[in-house]
Amino acid sequence: MMTRTNKLIFTGIGIASLVFLFRKKRTMLRDELENYIKLLHPAVQNKFRDFVDEVEKKTGYKVVITSSHRGYDKSVYIWNTNSQVRACCRVGYDYHFYGLALDMVLVSPSGTYLNMVTPKQTWESTGIREIARKYDMRWGIDFYGYYDPVHFDIPLYDVNDMANKAISKYGSIQATGDNGNRLDFSGLSKRNYQPA
Repeated sequence: MMTRTNKLIFTGIGIASLVFLFRKKRTMLRDELENYIKLLHPAVQNKFRDFVDEVEKKTGYKVVITSSHRGYDKSVYIWNTNSQVRACCRVGYDYHFYGLALDMVLVSPSGTYLNMVTPKQTWESTGIREIARKYDMRWGIDFYGYYDPVHFDIPLYDVNDMANKAISKYGSIQATGDNGNRLDFSGLSKRNYQPA
């Protein structure tokens, strides 16, 4: 027979275990976010880190990053399997390749996802546009010709100039491999662009 004291002990252990698991899961999510951010170009890592933190604090949604820097092989795979990507940019001629972009979904406290198929009005209602604008980011929801609400980038330089720099350094886009996010952009002219 279980005494009242034993019940309290087991209840306390159960609650402590749940708190531990919740904290561990939250830490794991934070670690996963950080792993994606560390793949970005060093010039933009802190901006994206601050952006993600502010989105979570101000919107109440959790951020799940689904893609950041994409090396050559990953870019080829996505180009071959995604007609939307194929329509917009060649391999090595996009901001993911240089670590200046990430894709992310938002998860509401009730578990609802905001993703590629979520209507523009729903995304807009989160206030994420104002946060992206604060960090000088473009938002894929505004791209002409295709809808990409999960995409955020900081297009510091013209993608053709970055590709030429990569080809000059490595001999070809393919030879750049996974190094596009570490490319030295010195000497390139800053790009003018319209933030979100």
